[in-house]
Amino acid sequence: MADQVSFKTRVLNTIIQCAKQYNAFYVEQNHLLVSDAFKKKPYYIIQAEKDNYLHLTGVSTSLSAGDFFDKAMDGSLAESDIQLITHGKNEKDSKGTIRQKIKNLPSVTSTVDRSCIVQEDFKRNAVLCTFASANAQCTVGFIATPKLVRPKSLLNGNVVDPAQSAPIKLALAKTRSEEKYSSIEIGSIDDIADNLTMIREYLSESLIAQAEAILQQRSETNDA
Repeated sequence: MADQVSFKTRVLNTIIQCAKQYNAFYVEQNHLLVSDAFKKKPYYIIQAEKDNYLHLTGVSTSLSAGDFFDKAMDGSLAESDIQLITHGKNEKDSKGTIRQKIKNLPSVTSTVDRSCIVQEDFKRNAVLCTFASANAQCTVGFIATPKLVRPKSLLNGNVVDPAQSAPIKLALAKTRSEEKYSSIEIGSIDDIADNLTMIREYLSESLIAQAEAILQQRSETNDA
């Protein structure tokens, strides 16, 4: 009979396995999102730090959040580094919360894709976020810093309010080292043209040129 893996071991393994995925999508890249659900701001820019990862896992540790992530990244994080306790909850409730977070941690980067809907001013029990993005499996809440937003909460299932939500209309990506956005994750050049005035400063010359060409074509069609 195969040896059974303990809950703590499964938690540890998932945290280590998902760290590189989180790093590649959230730490090494920025994402600019536009949606009709956003009323307070026309767009939000996601830029995470490695310190944000710990809170998404639900576990506690004596390590700093940065050291926790570094050890997860290089695979040296050990069972002795984590406690199955979530702040403010007893051990039984903590395990339930951690179980849900670990189940959804592999999908934490999939809440910025075409299947998602977003809600500004997201509230769920004690969770308050600038906005949240959800698919059928999970919801990620983001919290604002002065200029950017960072992932704060990972919840089970789609728990945004449908009446206050809308799809992501446009999502652009760039690496942290790039000055301008040149990659379209969601949407099209037409969507960039629709929003060119408000996001122009963030765009590569190529995207600006393509969007301006669309606007010129629209103008010529209207004048014909």
